[in-house]
Amino acid sequence: EIFLCLNGKELSGGTNHRAVAVTSSTTLHVCDCGTSGTIYGKIDISAPAISIDGGNLHIWSGSFTANAINGNNGGVMNVLNNGHIYMYGGSIYGGTINGTITNTRGGNINVATNGTFTMYEGRIYGGHAGSAQYGGNIAITHSSGRFEMKGGSIYDGQSGSHGGNIGGVGIFTMEGGQIYNGTAGTYGGNISLALGASATVTGGSITGGTCGTHAPSVSYKSTGAFTVGGSAQISDLYLGSGKTLTASTEAPLTGTNVIGITLEGGAAGDVATGAANANAFFSNMVGFKTDYVSGKVVIVAI
Repeated sequence: EIFLCLNGKELSGGTNHRAVAVTSSTTLHVCDCGTSGTIYGKIDISAPAISIDGGNLHIWSGSFTANAINGNNGGVMNVLNNGHIYMYGGSIYGGTINGTITNTRGGNINVATNGTFTMYEGRIYGGHAGSAQYGGNIAITHSSGRFEMKGGSIYDGQSGSHGGNIGGVGIFTMEGGQIYNGTAGTYGGNISLALGASATVTGGSITGGTCGTHAPSVSYKSTGAFTVGGSAQISDLYLGSGKTLTASTEAPLTGTNVIGITLEGGAAGDVATGAANANAFFSNMVGFKTDYVSGKVVIVAI
């Protein structure tokens, strides 16, 4: 194991070079005993500031950022091949994929093939993804990629297309923390889940957000399951055509009017199965309300 204290200093990679590479069987712990310690990636043709390829990165404190890069995945960090990022504090911010290459994703972090990112505390903010792609702050770009959020804050991400804060096709779980004020061009100002992506949200809050076309907060149009439960709060959850949520029976929703629903097409339809607390859901569509019929939460005309 390697322990790195930034001690208020800046560690940067030169132009066209990574600042840090954590490879297979390597574990790196980063902290800052000062107040302004930063790992900074300069402009690069394709590489993020930090690569976690098969190794483990433990972030205790300090800041991580990068200049705009010309690459396509992960402006600040890229994790893959059984690599794992553990974030207990500190901040990751300001990463930008400048959009000159097709498939630009993950302004701050890209969780790629068999990569995992677990966030306990800290802040991730101000990431920018390309004009036609997803994940302003975080992109999960492979079905085997996994992002686990247990606490902390993610906010102010921007994407020209999908998922201002988080966009992806992999696995997303949320037990706590806050996600808010993301901006996207098409789907999911805060979060967009597509293709086979799955999500389980049993705590924390997802609020605010702005989107030019659909779903100011969360867009669910994937073939994977979306499960809600516990103390979860989602201000607006946009369900694609034919999509329904699964309400957790192991951790039933505890709040009232905490999951706001918008259905694609703006008509009545099914919302969730298995809901022991149907009062947790409410309609964001004018002229409609939620109801509980034959064991399902539905949206009906008033």
